[in-house]
Amino acid sequence: MARVILGVALGLMTLGLLGASRGEAVVCGDTVAPRSSLTLTANLTDCTTQSALTVQGPAILDLAGHVVSCNQSGGGVIGINVVGSGAVVRNGRVLKCAEGVSVHGTGGHLIKNVLANDNELGFVVASAKNVLTNNGASANGTGFWVSSGGNGNGLLLNTAVSNIGDGFNLQGVSGNVLRSNTATSNADGFVLVAASGNGLVANEAFANATYGILLTNEFPTNSSKNAVEANVSLGNAVDLEDDAPSCDGNGWIGNVFGSRNVICIH
Repeated sequence: MARVILGVALGLMTLGLLGASRGEAVVCGDTVAPRSSLTLTANLTDCTTQSALTVQGPAILDLAGHVVSCNQSGGGVIGINVVGSGAVVRNGRVLKCAEGVSVHGTGGHLIKNVLANDNELGFVVASAKNVLTNNGASANGTGFWVSSGGNGNGLLLNTAVSNIGDGFNLQGVSGNVLRSNTATSNADGFVLVAASGNGLVANEAFANATYGILLTNEFPTNSSKNAVEANVSLGNAVDLEDDAPSCDGNGWIGNVFGSRNVICIH
């Protein structure tokens, strides 16, 4: 049976006022309760529960350099399932899960200094107004996947390296800002699919097998009205590509690239 870990129970409603966390042993399937703060004291490995750990925001989970890993023999397993609002997850690794870190609930979460390796999806963002910063994704199916409900998020200073599919994929979402991220040696670097009104600013895409930055459609919806500015995309099969007719209101400004598919890309 899954347990609810109280950590440090707090009567304060804002994460800015959460007190110091307490180290506590956990088992697969545990939940970090709202208004609690918990620091792992050991690795949590080979989990077969639906979620290895659930963080019910507002709460803090500090992995303290430890590993959370899954055993998917019984089906898909989420490494760290972030729900509620205003949770913080930081400082560790998530391995071998269907979804490494899955960001749901009503949003406003912070995911920081987490490495996702060898998962089907490294980071899944399906809620709004979250911040993901200084995270890394490698050897996953997809590194960072922003999907339905994932609007108005900030992805800053993250790195996607050697993922089988895309480093960063935004699917049908809007209002997100990706700034100063790096995608290297993935199948594709940054991919927007039927996604509109997002910003890609000062990112880097190097040596990806197909596209550095790709804006494409999901018929009949184009990716439109995105701002793609001051990015560096070099050494990819195609550095920059926009599949919408005449770029459909996408603003490609001040990018550094070697190849493009249409002249409206600058």
